Amino acid sequence: MPRSARDISNRLNEITFNSALLKELRALTTARDAGRYTDLRLHRVHGDDHLSDFSPSSKLNVEWAYLQHLFENGRTQATRFLDRHAGDIGQRDSYDPSDMLSDIIEGDIPRKKATS
Repeated sequence: MPRSARDISNRLNEITFNSALLKELRALTTARDAGRYTDLRLHRVHGDDHLSDFSPSSKLNVEWAYLQHLFENGRTQATRFLDRHAGDIGQRDSYDPSDMLSDIIEGDIPRKKATS
C-alpha cells in the first residue's frame, strides 16, 4: 500500500499505464472476435521480471551503464522469445491476454489456445 507522495504518484503512474494497455488489448480481442482483424496475432516478449526490482523513478535514469543493462536484458529476452516462438510469428498467437483481462472486466473472453 503506497503511503508517501512519491509512492502514491508511482502507483498512479503504474495504474494509468496498465489501464491504457488493458483497454487496447480488450479492443483488439473484441474486434478480432467480431470478425475484424482476423489476421491479428498477439505475442508478448517478457523477461524474468528483474525490472520489478527497480523503482518507477528508474525510468528517469539515463546513466549509460543502466541503459546498456536494459539493452542487453532486452536482447536476451528477445532471443529467448524467438527461440521459442519464431515459428508462431504470422501463424498463431503465442500470448493469450484473457487471464489478465478477465481479472478486471465483467464477462468472459473466449480463450484461444496459445503456445508456450
